[in-house]
Amino acid sequence: MNINNYCQTLWTWMQRHPYISLAIILGLQTAFTLTTRNLWYSDEIRYANVFEHLINAKKWLVLYLNGQPYPDKPPLYFWFIYLVKVCTPLTPPALFLFCTTISAYIYLIATYHLGLITIKDQNISFLSCVVLLTNLYFMGVTHYFRMDLFFASLIIFSHIYFYKYYLIQKNKYLHIAFILSALAVLTKGPLGLAFPLISFFIFLTLQKKLNLIWQKEFLKSFSLCITLLLLWVIGAYIVEGEKFLHNIFYDQIYRRAVNTWHHPQPFYHYLLTLPLAWLPWTIVLLVQCSRFNVQRFFKLNCSTGLSDTQNGLKFLLIYFFAGFILLSCISIKIVIYLLPIFAPLAILTASIIQKLLPVIQQHETPEVESKNSESGVSGVSVGLAFFFALLAITLPFANFFHPWPIKIKGHFLAALVCLGLAIILFKLRKKDFCQTLMTMLVGITLLINILGIFTAPSLDAVMSPRAQAEKMAGYIQKGFTPVAYKIYSGTYTYYAGQNILETRDLAMIGQKVKSGEKIVLAIRKKDWDRWRERPENLKIVDKQWIVDRIYYLVVTLQSTT
Repeated sequence: MNINNYCQTLWTWMQRHPYISLAIILGLQTAFTLTTRNLWYSDEIRYANVFEHLINAKKWLVLYLNGQPYPDKPPLYFWFIYLVKVCTPLTPPALFLFCTTISAYIYLIATYHLGLITIKDQNISFLSCVVLLTNLYFMGVTHYFRMDLFFASLIIFSHIYFYKYYLIQKNKYLHIAFILSALAVLTKGPLGLAFPLISFFIFLTLQKKLNLIWQKEFLKSFSLCITLLLLWVIGAYIVEGEKFLHNIFYDQIYRRAVNTWHHPQPFYHYLLTLPLAWLPWTIVLLVQCSRFNVQRFFKLNCSTGLSDTQNGLKFLLIYFFAGFILLSCISIKIVIYLLPIFAPLAILTASIIQKLLPVIQQHETPEVESKNSESGVSGVSVGLAFFFALLAITLPFANFFHPWPIKIKGHFLAALVCLGLAIILFKLRKKDFCQTLMTMLVGITLLINILGIFTAPSLDAVMSPRAQAEKMAGYIQKGFTPVAYKIYSGTYTYYAGQNILETRDLAMIGQKVKSGEKIVLAIRKKDWDRWRERPENLKIVDKQWIVDRIYYLVVTLQSTT
């Protein structure tokens, strides 16, 4: 059996067993990196401390961070972590990163089924998951402890069941869609409901089916969703009171949406960042879009009729663009917030590049297959080869382009993998695109393991506050009071092993020092330099870069005598 036949056989098997093959690929990309590094600033260390409070202080309904109520997030994702903890022997940080891996797998399955229900093509559905598994940003997210993958998965499944309701109009699908939306809200906030509702409303408007909304069952399902949310809101009010709810609805929801203090960006921010986040497939889209024939695509993939396929594609486009515009209208903008629209984008990308796989085409003659394959594979393979060649050239200079006093490791190995990928992809420019996809999967899996096993641990010194927090813990054991000035809440708590007095009042800190209290203070270098009335009996005992700033650890002078 030659290489081409082997690739086609393996590809066919993977398509027929998507749950198994996706689990194997994702497992190979993540399993060896669960324990290689510390928890990083800022989300991972905060969420770790939140989970500590949930377990140790029994803060199940309202989350706590550094001993204080944490209105930033609802509790559902942390309940999910607890369930995984009960079912596995894993401990942090492996527990947290394993939960991210599970969330990524759920996301892939959700994307797969979104493709099945809209495009109605198993080949495109599986290919969309392969697109995600070879997208560099998505793979990076699967190695970082956040709730966004879990949140996005619930949003995708909610879209699926709303669309099922449109197709079949069974009330159970509507109930499930709203329950999933409620769970998404309880994971990360109101976008969990806004995403699917806006998409579904626009879709029904264009389909002239708004009568599906003005029905008793729709209102019942919506009421069920609101009831679930109100149960948590009432519980939070009982536990923490009116001030906590004001913080949620005003600071965490209204201000972030309208005039955020945190990551404010202009409206066009995602227009610039999404093409970068979608690499390397952005290059493929640029190469292929001029050749993509929508009418031909419909003819190839309308196993249940042209109308159904057109409606499915329309739903995906509305899902993507409505979500993109919604996120662009919100004041706070972070690239990871785009994850809910990665799924429709992956399916649309797969819909364009699937014609490069003649082995999976079922509706064309061999002559047409050959012509289509030859016309597209060369340009796409060359584009991918160019991208990885550029990475191979850039990576060896990684240590010349950062301000940190560390040496990044693994970048030469990563460069070699990228160079190998570039060479192989270029050689495959006239081959079956199936070989290109297999090469991409193997190459990206190898690359992400090198970055996870070698590069990520070398970044601990600047990405994780563990070293400085553990030094703080040593002073705490000697009787010093831990204080942190003007930091991101929870930066030191998890690794220091104790709640920290976090303040924005320098005068109060100065008074503590002058009164003879022994303190160990974490403070940014720029704030230390600006402190005009700084007591003289303070001494810097540690200096650490944490991401983009230098932090000092300062103690009262008697600590060194």
